[in-house]
Amino acid sequence: MADQVNGFVCLYKPSGIRSFSFLSFLKKCYPGVKIGHAGTLDEFAEGLMIAGLGASRKLIDYCMRFDKDYRTIIHFGVETDTLDPLGKKIKATKPPSYHRVQQVVTDMNGMYQQTPPDYCALKIKGVPSWSIRRSGGNPILKSREVHISNTHIHAYQDNELDISLTLSKGGYVRSYARDLAYACKSVAYVKTLHRTRIGPFLISQACRANEYDEQIHLISPQTLKSYLLLPSLYLSSKGEESVRKGKELFQYFFSGEAPNAFFASNEAETLLILVKKMRNHFRYVIIEDRS
Repeated sequence: MADQVNGFVCLYKPSGIRSFSFLSFLKKCYPGVKIGHAGTLDEFAEGLMIAGLGASRKLIDYCMRFDKDYRTIIHFGVETDTLDPLGKKIKATKPPSYHRVQQVVTDMNGMYQQTPPDYCALKIKGVPSWSIRRSGGNPILKSREVHISNTHIHAYQDNELDISLTLSKGGYVRSYARDLAYACKSVAYVKTLHRTRIGPFLISQACRANEYDEQIHLISPQTLKSYLLLPSLYLSSKGEESVRKGKELFQYFFSGEAPNAFFASNEAETLLILVKKMRNHFRYVIIEDRS
């Protein structure tokens, strides 16, 4: 039943639709069920999105920490205000040579300081950066350390670079394209963007909206345990009783020394909780209860 739905779904978002609008089909399937997702895709972009339904949405934060794989086409010689094909042209200059692009792609592998694009969902004093920019303001976004890896150039022709790469948490492909172009003494924008992986979740697992079948595509909370790579402990009967009564948990309720974050389940594995070790207590949320 809809009020009992609980798990993750790997989805294929097509280009030409915003992430929020795309997920509306799930809200129609499950009225009243809370839904979260592990990272938006820009309107022009396509590829893998992960939706968390019901109690499993509380695990979304752990997915946000994963590296992500992309394949993108970067158009050199023109920059738009949004750094994508939907923006206004603001700069134009000579495109770089293939030799220069190849050299800079190699040089940028590893850690570097990246400033998010002005048109993004990051908030400044509660206001999205894109909203400030569209209102004529100048959002000041802090740079963050981003890791670039697994870069592979597929082609470079007609001033367009077809490249695959892996970005760490918080990284933007649009910012990467901008910084790559500046390092080549040129400008650029992202023409196409295709996300193919989020941590252990692959594009091959994704279904389109019209293909969704709960029996096939919904990943159960117990299965998610193996995806999220968190430690797992067993909960004693006294611990299980405390959880069901909403009471405090103690170290001796668990089958081993508690790490900072972990799953705990009863012996029958009908109860699954996510536990965080705080300074003086344990904080927990029930992810699944099939008893």
